[in-house]
Amino acid sequence: MKELAVLVKDRPGELARVTGILAGAQINIKSIASETKKSGESILRIVPADNAEKAARALTSGGYKVHINHLLVITLIDRQ
Repeated sequence: MKELAVLVKDRPGELARVTGILAGAQINIKSIASETKKSGESILRIVPADNAEKAARALTSGGYKVHINHLLVITLIDRQ
């Protein structure tokens, strides 16, 4: 599984712009989180349902800086 780390400006509408680009590229989102930096920027961490490379290309074409990270997914059993 792969995660996209997308650098965005910390301003209203950025999440809508990013998700709009992904929707236009027919990319479904499995998970998304945001991390605000002190520099006035944020990092959106997006796990696409599939085809992380296609998602990264679409966002890069839209003017965003994107880094692909590999994720290790571990499923735990709740033994309560």
